[in-house]
Amino acid sequence: MPVEDTLKKLVDAINGKDQDAFVAIYASDAILYQPGSPDPFRGRDEILGSIEVFFQAFPDLHMEIATLMSQGDKGVMEVEMSGTNTGPMESPDGPIPATNKRVTLRGVGVVIVNTEGLITEDRQYYDTASMLGQMGLIPES
Repeated sequence: MPVEDTLKKLVDAINGKDQDAFVAIYASDAILYQPGSPDPFRGRDEILGSIEVFFQAFPDLHMEIATLMSQGDKGVMEVEMSGTNTGPMESPDGPIPATNKRVTLRGVGVVIVNTEGLITEDRQYYDTASMLGQMGLIPES
């Protein structure tokens, strides 16, 4: 399966809030790196936990692909994400209560996909300061 197809399925699973489809896109021993997380998420159970945090905090989370490129087993995807923070959001310092603020930001994911079309490594980059500012939790710059 081409890398770009895998990434499109990932976005479809997120937009459909389909946790089973989301986690099935990752290899059983996959590693996910996210901003704000002190340690990477390892394996499907931890990776599933990472998206559950966003589904809880932003039940209307939606992603649109802005840029999608691949070469060999590597892919890069830029997305625009939006959602309203109507649920609590888990953080390394404890839960953050819902702010009921709308958030829109861009992010980039850099992945490696195996021959079965499963993501083995996912490095995500997005501006957490912008997200927290839009939520009213820190001053916007």
